[in-house]
This record gives sequence, structure tokens and C-alpha cells, in this order.
Amino acid sequence: LDRTNMGGQMSETWVKGNIQKMIDSPSLQLNRSGAILDQLRSNNQIVRAANMLTPSGQTRWYSITTPKK
Repeated sequence: LDRTNMGGQMSETWVKGNIQKMIDSPSLQLNRSGAILDQLRSNNQIVRAANMLTPSGQTRWYSITTPKK
């Protein structure tokens, strides 16, 4: 993984920076996706979701139910 102007790729700083860039994007789809990612990152102990792209390139989110211990 490379170093970037937002820190090392996949570092907390890099992830937060890229999510913020998505939220600030003029693209409604990127803006919505960024907001969802921000919520997931903020609630990663209680929220579980999977993201998939349709063949036409649309983003779809699915909840994942994890077994209770």
C-alpha cells in the first residue's frame, strides 16, 4: 500500500479523508454512498452491511445478520 497526501492507503486518516471527499462530491450517488460509509464507520460495532454493484454500476447495500454469541 502506498503513502498518499491523506496518509497511507487504508489507514484511518486515509479512509476518513476519502469518505469526506465522497460526502463533499457534487455527485449525488457518491454523496449518498459517502454518508452511508460514514455511518457504518461510526457504528462499526453495531452495524454490519455489504455493498455490491449491479451490472449497470448501481450501488446496492444489504444488511448482514451476524449470529449472537
